[in-house]
Amino acid sequence: MSTQADTLCLFEDEHCALFKPLTLTRPLDDLRLGILTLREKWNLDLRPDRFRRITSPSLRKLFPDDGQFGKEVLWINSRLLPNRSLLESIRSLEEGHYLAAGPDVVAARTTAAMSQQWEKTGIDTDSLKRVGTVDPSNLLDTLWSLLAKNEEEIRHDIERWSGSYQVLDTRKFDGVHQTGDHPVCIQEGVEIEPGVVFVTIEGPIWIGEGASIEANSVIRGTAAIGDNSIVRPGSLICPGTTIGPVCKVAGEIHNSIFHSFSNKAHEGFTGDSIFGQWVNLGAGTTTSNLKNNYQSVTVVDYHTRRPVNTNLRFLGTVMGDHSRTAIGTRLNTGTIVGVSSNLFTPGFPEKLVPSFRWVGKGVDTVYKLEKALETMKVVMDRRNKELTEYYKELMQTLFDQETADSL
Repeated sequence: MSTQADTLCLFEDEHCALFKPLTLTRPLDDLRLGILTLREKWNLDLRPDRFRRITSPSLRKLFPDDGQFGKEVLWINSRLLPNRSLLESIRSLEEGHYLAAGPDVVAARTTAAMSQQWEKTGIDTDSLKRVGTVDPSNLLDTLWSLLAKNEEEIRHDIERWSGSYQVLDTRKFDGVHQTGDHPVCIQEGVEIEPGVVFVTIEGPIWIGEGASIEANSVIRGTAAIGDNSIVRPGSLICPGTTIGPVCKVAGEIHNSIFHSFSNKAHEGFTGDSIFGQWVNLGAGTTTSNLKNNYQSVTVVDYHTRRPVNTNLRFLGTVMGDHSRTAIGTRLNTGTIVGVSSNLFTPGFPEKLVPSFRWVGKGVDTVYKLEKALETMKVVMDRRNKELTEYYKELMQTLFDQETADSL
């Protein structure tokens, strides 16, 4: 049995481009799935002394790591999800050994010298020995695989946090009800108003530190409400939903992921959808997640701009950071929206909206970067977050890449 490697290095392969537009503004390991981000899961499971990540140059300043490799390094594919049996295989890897899923390297143990070489030239397994095969189902392979795995990952993350939460006692909250045998797991400072109903017949519910569940809301497990988030009165939160930290939500939400600092603060339906950070959905915004003919949903891949049949009957919207909709906006099945775009159309916008677009009735033009940055600063100031120079640099780089053919 090998000893614990002192450095965890999460790396991205060519398939990570499939997770745009979410990964235009963050490394893949910063995506939220279940309660935690992918990096947070690995850190809790492996508890390394040092952390490194191999990601795109435009993200390195904004998402720094520890800067150096230790004596032994575990390289882990950022698309890989940890589970108990997989962790045993990874911990037992000897130096110079690796695991694969088909042609894809998913885990390897190397020396610091080899890791430094790989950082420059890419992973080269010619000098390594393949010692095992990983089920490809443990790898994220599409944007919508996040939705398919979210409910299960909420359960796994609750197990990771075992012992760090209390189980809801409805007698301590006036007019609060629970039905079902699975727990409602709450952390410190949670507020729950009268008339709230928790339905845990099918799975548990997680409520993070400082979160507030307001009157007459219904939450059905398996679901997660992040730290300092607010569920507004009369909301319906359905299974498979993650509301990340510092979000404000209302209306009906089904099998969806909100990363953090994003708002859907009014009525409207959201189903089978993923929203990045700093997103705001105007009052009455509704996402369609089912075609009228009940056929599988086709999306336009953000990276290749080509149509892809998802083979899913239910799929709503994927929206990148800082994008917004006006009141009454309607989004079609399989809509993909980039970073910092504004939608205020009376009908359905196109199913692919690139980054930095201003899209309304008879209008589809570039959203000027200086105006976008002004709005970002106002929005982030409201949550005591700084629009740093590194963040501005990232947005400038992204703007130049995304609008090169439009200016």
